[in-house]
Amino acid sequence: MLFAAGRLQEAEAQYLEALALNPAMEAQINTDLAFLLILQQRFGEALALISEYAAGEARDQGLALAYHGLGRESEANSAFDRLVATPGADAAFRTAEVHAFRGDVAESFKWLATAHTRVGTPEVHPRHFPLLIQMCWSPFLAPLHSDARWEQWLADVRALKRIPVRSSATSGLQARMRQVLKLENDSD
Repeated sequence: MLFAAGRLQEAEAQYLEALALNPAMEAQINTDLAFLLILQQRFGEALALISEYAAGEARDQGLALAYHGLGRESEANSAFDRLVATPGADAAFRTAEVHAFRGDVAESFKWLATAHTRVGTPEVHPRHFPLLIQMCWSPFLAPLHSDARWEQWLADVRALKRIPVRSSATSGLQARMRQVLKLENDSD
């Protein structure tokens, strides 16, 4: 939550404390830490962590962001092209974040719409709830918040209907989704 609130120094301290307490979580913590370092414009440090990632969306996004921050546009574009070519809602969301970070607000909104469509509308399966929550609070999307399209996009997300799934594993996630997004039409 500190990360989402833009309290980056406090978030970094929490990540490092979590790593000290649970070294088994190193890969996940380092993933989050690298993106935090990018927001702090500590691109070289972020790149060192990202270089350890396995191939995939997170690595391509991280490389696109870090290389862009370092002014290494050829390498940034290569990683970004791989990300854009990746199917799925997660990749579309990551693409929107990169566009926003690069200052291309219009393309970022285009990719948010793509991610929204790939999630499945007007009904959404609970497995996509974490992605929708992340899309709403991502600090990489902060440049979009002053644009009128942001409020419309949030309204569209709030209008989604969830597909009812009865299981204890999804009930807490569904409650969190309703709390964060204040989803309408959620009568189950």
